[in-house]
Amino acid sequence: MIAVAAAARVRLLNLVSSQAELDLILRVTALLVLLHARTSAGLNALLRIECLVVLAFPGLLTNPRMWILLTATLLIGNVPQWSTIDNHQYLIGYWVLACALALRSAAPMAYLRVSARALVAAVFGFAVLWKVLAGEYLDGTFFYWTFFMDARLSRIAALLAGQSVTDITTAAGALRMFGEWGADGTTVGVRQVPGVWTAAIVAAWLGLTLEAGVAVSHLLPRVSMYRIRHLLLSVFVGCTYFFLPVVGFAFVLTVLGMAECGGHDLRRRARYVVLLLLIQLTTVPWQALLVATE
Repeated sequence: MIAVAAAARVRLLNLVSSQAELDLILRVTALLVLLHARTSAGLNALLRIECLVVLAFPGLLTNPRMWILLTATLLIGNVPQWSTIDNHQYLIGYWVLACALALRSAAPMAYLRVSARALVAAVFGFAVLWKVLAGEYLDGTFFYWTFFMDARLSRIAALLAGQSVTDITTAAGALRMFGEWGADGTTVGVRQVPGVWTAAIVAAWLGLTLEAGVAVSHLLPRVSMYRIRHLLLSVFVGCTYFFLPVVGFAFVLTVLGMAECGGHDLRRRARYVVLLLLIQLTTVPWQALLVATE
């Protein structure tokens, strides 16, 4: 009798723990959609209203119909502009759909864990495949031009090149205008900067190695990979979006990592919550401290 009572208590605790975990993941997902999901202009307001309703009424949080409605709103708003939306908008849509399907399954959290791991494996696996097939990435060309042409990295480029930020932004603007005016087939001699080339090659190979590690660790089902996959994913999010603050992408990857945590892994889940908070600091213009002159 005592053994039966103890077993029933354990099952009850597991059920309560699983429900609390599910509520957390769904609330954070609704917050993700509210803050970072984008659709067509006409549906953005509707999408935000749906998210606020889900967050305000606990009874609707686990209602699969609400999540199907969220999925439909994202789908209807983004399909017409599928070729121009940001990559992470696709990922947000897939994850919201996974939440809707999970709520119709017998074990929602188990469904979400598998879905989260599969989505992370797919995102990073295809990212690695593209970088290997695209020759301009492995030789540093992609990052070299990103340093100069991406305004978020212009100060780092200026520091590496020993130039002022004004010089970098002016040169980038001239090259951009040259392309916009349709100067196809014209070759422009651009001075090569050794320091930037070195940084570009290092960044390219470090990024590729880290992304490959995330992909492989999520593809392998072994229990021994559990800690490694969470470590690599956290390092990727923390390092990448510190330099390239795409908060929406960082947010959705962190939510996926949180959903992957085991049912009783409260410590690692708390770390992901801290990471979500730190992500918000990536928008602080800390790079302004790197170069004093304009």
